[in-house]
Amino acid sequence: MGFEAVIVEGNPINYTSRGFETSCNYGIVTGPNIGLPAPECLMVKELVAGSLKNIKGIVDYSYYECLT
Repeated sequence: MGFEAVIVEGNPINYTSRGFETSCNYGIVTGPNIGLPAPECLMVKELVAGSLKNIKGIVDYSYYECLT
């Protein structure tokens, strides 16, 4: 499908064993409207080595909230 990386929300204990890392390691953080228990619960995994090298920013789902 051409995806180079995956981002998920979840328990780090579950996802680190599957190769995910906290997104903070890549400069990817949650926006103010995402109520995670800890920043480490936003996890990423590169499917292509180096695909997150130049990616940084804030994950924000507010666009989807306005669609409901």
